[in-house]
Amino acid sequence: MPDITIPEELFSQILKKLSEILRESQESLTHYSKRQLELLSQKAIWLASSRATGDLKNNDKLFEHFEDNLKESAHNFAKTIALHTIATLQKAWNAIVGTLWDAMDMILGKVGISPLVRPALESTPVDA
Repeated sequence: MPDITIPEELFSQILKKLSEILRESQESLTHYSKRQLELLSQKAIWLASSRATGDLKNNDKLFEHFEDNLKESAHNFAKTIALHTIATLQKAWNAIVGTLWDAMDMILGKVGISPLVRPALESTPVDA
């Protein structure tokens, strides 16, 4: 186990944890995004084609209904990406703070000083 009371080891531990968090996040987001973008793309092409030459050519009300549905789907997709990004940020924050404060507590504990209170990440609201 690395000695996180040595600055270089502490840096390495934080970097290792962050790299893993970001790798997992990127893999998860890529998989999710690929599938969602395929569906959104298909829906957009179908909608435009149906409006240009198909069943929706002369049906404004139904076209608007499907267009609104596409807008909502795109909004939900973007919102999910934002929430995923916030969750990744929270994991990164916890890894950084946890490792830094563990190192400080380890040093302080050797001389009888109680563990420090860990700072919290301020919440970031996402528009619903």
